[in-house]
Amino acid sequence: MDQRFNDMPDGSMSSYHFNRGLDLSATSRRVLLIEDDPDQAALVRHWLQQCGHRVVVARTREAAMRAVERSDLDLVVADLELPDGSGLEVVKHAKVVSPDRPTILVTA
Repeated sequence: MDQRFNDMPDGSMSSYHFNRGLDLSATSRRVLLIEDDPDQAALVRHWLQQCGHRVVVARTREAAMRAVERSDLDLVVADLELPDGSGLEVVKHAKVVSPDRPTILVTA
């Protein structure tokens, strides 16, 4: 088995391993994570915190729309499917609020 997968308790492939080559730890960032699934949010939050980032979690489109107004955010990571709307709407709004702030839209 590929050594990079041995870090996961169950040996499964995950976004943690897939993105592990990215140097996200060079500078601490404030990240808005928009994810309604508590387990996924916990996994991604933990990974980002292990890289030295500060993470704010929003679980709904409504909460995320308010959160992207914050000027101290460096990155927005949004799930496409949210219980009360689309993460795409949030990403579009985030780009209006802060056009230079990076955004990532993800889905299962």
